[in-house]
Amino acid sequence: MMNKFCLMLLGALLFTTCLYTEAYGADDGQFWHSYSLKAKLAEDFSFKVTGEQRITDDFSKSTVANVSPGFLWHPSEHFEIGPFFKYERSKAGNGDHVNERRWLLEGTLKGSLGPLKISDRNRIAYRDRSSTDEWRYRNRIKLAYPIPVKSITLSPFVSEEIFWQWNEGSFNQNRVQLGVAAKLNKHVSFSLYYMIKSNRRGADWDDAQVVGTSLGLSF
Repeated sequence: MMNKFCLMLLGALLFTTCLYTEAYGADDGQFWHSYSLKAKLAEDFSFKVTGEQRITDDFSKSTVANVSPGFLWHPSEHFEIGPFFKYERSKAGNGDHVNERRWLLEGTLKGSLGPLKISDRNRIAYRDRSSTDEWRYRNRIKLAYPIPVKSITLSPFVSEEIFWQWNEGSFNQNRVQLGVAAKLNKHVSFSLYYMIKSNRRGADWDDAQVVGTSLGLSF
């Protein structure tokens, strides 16, 4: 009964997301691809590097690329924390390139509710930018439902992430994501997702539709 309920819940979320998109539209179509490489250095300590490339302006321009190395301490299966450094290069609307450096501290709580896997990621970032420096807090809640299929595991998932800009004292971004992750073997995973990204512009919110993929390697 619980399994059927979880599948119905994920289906309802997908249906709601599609209705939202059709009813309100979105300002931009984007494609994001990310990768991660995680290497275990000790029983409870790992090195991790992630990167991302974004194609925006209705899938026509490559405007953002970043890379983020760091370390993770995972004293138990339910918690991990670690510092990261991110370098990001983006292209502004006038064509100029903008460089940004971020110092991050990231902590994630993990647990289960019946067959559901739940994670709560918290990230604090100091953003060193050419225009202004600022602090930002991000919180992402993610629900996943693992389904064994022969030699792989498929995990439909849904998540929501909020962004709090400390300098402004307000929420300025929200990301709602729906997708499926596939664990192909103990070293390789792949995800495909659809996301609505909302950014605050003054009193209004601008939406973008994002189709994304993610490749993960762990050793």
